[in-house]
Amino acid sequence: MKKLWIGILVGFALSFATMGYASNVAETVLYPVKLYLNGEEQTLGGEYEILNYNGHAYVPLRFLAEQLDGKVTFDEAGPSINISLHSLGSIPMKGYTEEEAVKNGDIVRYKGVYQNLDKLEQFRQSVLAKQSDWLRVTISTIEGDPLIFELWYDGRRIWFLKDYSRDAFGYPSRTIDVCTRFELEDGKYWVTGCEKTESTAFPSLMPKSMAGTVGRMEG
Repeated sequence: MKKLWIGILVGFALSFATMGYASNVAETVLYPVKLYLNGEEQTLGGEYEILNYNGHAYVPLRFLAEQLDGKVTFDEAGPSINISLHSLGSIPMKGYTEEEAVKNGDIVRYKGVYQNLDKLEQFRQSVLAKQSDWLRVTISTIEGDPLIFELWYDGRRIWFLKDYSRDAFGYPSRTIDVCTRFELEDGKYWVTGCEKTESTAFPSLMPKSMAGTVGRMEG
């Protein structure tokens, strides 16, 4: 088998090009084994390899998580790796902080500044390619309660969840709509073609009818 050296071994092979961190050096070998997920053979592609280290198989973490509709993020400050597997409305009812939301890949607004905005275009590209994906926006109320807005694309439809159930000072509720498109128009992203609600901008959550006004959610 062909031997190769990797600068860091964290249990799985990660594809973070800018990690710049190494705790030690480990000698591994390529492991030419087939990978099946729920009985279906998976094709890893050229950028991924399965490795054998000390008799254990190491599968590319990002590849495996994405096959399960999950997302992987890497925090150089830790360093730490976060895996977020998605299930519509799966966020815990209590204790969901902005720090956790950022690590989970959510788009988060704090004092008018958004983080993880690149997730918008990634989601749009997934919809165009008819590949399942999800997107979540977390906005904190003045009192610090998280309001959750999720889009989950199953390859045909976009499920739109508005979750106000953690708003202790408002009207706790959860609603789900079904939409058909996620579009980029005049520099803004819109979920459109919904059964119950009008088109909504992301990440501001502004309805289409308010697009020409200075809405309070843009502040």
